[in-house]
Amino acid sequence: MKNKKNILWKITFKYFPIYLISIAFLIFHRYIDSYISLFIGQTIAILSNGENVLPNFLLKFINFSNTHKAIVSLSMTLLVMSLILIVARFISNLTRRIYTKKLLVEVSVSFYEHSIKLPASYLSSISTGNLIQRCIDDTNNYARFYDRFFFNIFDSLTMTFIYLVQIFLLSKVLFYIGLVASVFVLCFSLFFGYFYIRKKEKEVSDLSAKLDSMGQQSFSNINLVKSFDNENEEERKFNEVNKEKEELAHKVQLLHQTYWVSIDIFHSLFRFGAFLFIGYSYIKGRIDLGLATTLVLLSTKVLQHLPNLLNSLNRIIKFSVSISRLQEYFKKDDEYSINGNKTPNIEGDIIFTNVNKSYDNNHVLKNINLTVKQGETIGIIGRSGSGKSTLVNLLTRLIEYDDGSLTINGVEIKDIEKRHLRENLSFVNQQAYLFAKTVEDNLTILEKSRDFTPYVHQVDLHNDIKDFEYGYQTIVGERGVTLSGGQRQRMSIVRSMLKNKKILVLDDSLSAVDNNISKSIRQNIKNINATTFIISHNLINVMDADKIIVLSDGKIIESGNHDSLLKEKGHYYKIWNLQQKLEEVTSNEGK
Repeated sequence: MKNKKNILWKITFKYFPIYLISIAFLIFHRYIDSYISLFIGQTIAILSNGENVLPNFLLKFINFSNTHKAIVSLSMTLLVMSLILIVARFISNLTRRIYTKKLLVEVSVSFYEHSIKLPASYLSSISTGNLIQRCIDDTNNYARFYDRFFFNIFDSLTMTFIYLVQIFLLSKVLFYIGLVASVFVLCFSLFFGYFYIRKKEKEVSDLSAKLDSMGQQSFSNINLVKSFDNENEEERKFNEVNKEKEELAHKVQLLHQTYWVSIDIFHSLFRFGAFLFIGYSYIKGRIDLGLATTLVLLSTKVLQHLPNLLNSLNRIIKFSVSISRLQEYFKKDDEYSINGNKTPNIEGDIIFTNVNKSYDNNHVLKNINLTVKQGETIGIIGRSGSGKSTLVNLLTRLIEYDDGSLTINGVEIKDIEKRHLRENLSFVNQQAYLFAKTVEDNLTILEKSRDFTPYVHQVDLHNDIKDFEYGYQTIVGERGVTLSGGQRQRMSIVRSMLKNKKILVLDDSLSAVDNNISKSIRQNIKNINATTFIISHNLINVMDADKIIVLSDGKIIESGNHDSLLKEKGHYYKIWNLQQKLEEVTSNEGK
């Protein structure tokens, strides 16, 4: 299995040579740029007959035969260096952008691949807003970390170091002043950012994720919100969280302002001390005008780039939250970390033997014993919470049973490779999910090679689609919002029938379909000769099943076909009579 725990490092270093090229040209660019101040000082030195400021390797390009030639040759040398600066900066920026674009693509794809492999239990425990924030914001922040903030902080450190070296070559005392100031500011920034700002930034980020989740849930269930006249309550809860977030963000902003005021005061003191020292040295005759000008410009450059360094440090602290969230997410073991290695021929013979399943000491399934032959239809009924969905979810290995035995064609299901198992099984939920695509796209999204038309007729859906404005090319809207519940369920059933798999599970997916259409669907499903499990609260949908089991409190309390269960006059019999009476009442009211 691929080690997802180190995935961020693997992605980072995969194209890192490109980033090193960018760093190398950045250093070269800043090194050349540091000589611009020396060129200005050298110009004043030439005009005032002062001592040379430029190093010997550059003085070789200057013609000192007279002032005119010296200025011209100095200008030409400066022009060449400026062109070199432009090329170096272009290469540095280009390679950096190439690296970060590749980084963003890699981490986004890895995030998505990891997400779809995570256990359903974990994905159901994390809010959609939180997941979307990690998928979009955190992955972008990870790429921006190298594109801007790490790059900028390295740039600022490089520039500060290079300018301090240039000052060191001209004035040891001013160098030590600048060095002490730089170290102090760096330590102060790390201390203030880590102990004061980092925690607050994470709290703001968590509240933002909570707001995203609340908004997503409200918009996804807007019909439910409106039907219960609950808009004001949803608005109140949103405003409470939003107010808490804004108040916390305000406190974070005050911390930032306190930090910058402190830094500005220190900058002013440093500038005052540096200029005072340079002025004093010039008055005493220890340095001439050219050198004094050079030192003033270099000191200003050191101060000029310190704020960039500090700003990048704060940004890194903020985006370290995103990086830690991604690392935490990638550390989650995907569901294939526990997998089988067998790929048997699956025909649909299934045997449950003393199968048990618990959640947090709550026994959901208790000693389930059930034998299903290939091609049989099994009806499953029981009140909510009786274990119906848990029972069929064991077949997909979305969840694992605690003990007992569950075999398919004689092979323990835990030994079967999950992908192979699911390739032979179709699962249709009550809440049929449709994409914001055309009707045809939704029908063929799992199987494009087969003709879907016969199956659409089998579920009595063709006439409905024909009445749509654009027929099969009608856009159904997000989650199929423009369709009725029955139409969505029938489209989902067609989608599963097209795959022609050996095992078919209908988890209350006939609940929105009328009895006549349900009967037609069940008969056509029998014709495909798949082993079928039908979960339903409406006994009409299971009455013609080969075997019906009644679940209660995680146990099978009754088992048999429709006629035998009626003869037992047990739980099934009572529900059947009750539903028949309700059907008569409804029919009489309709008349």
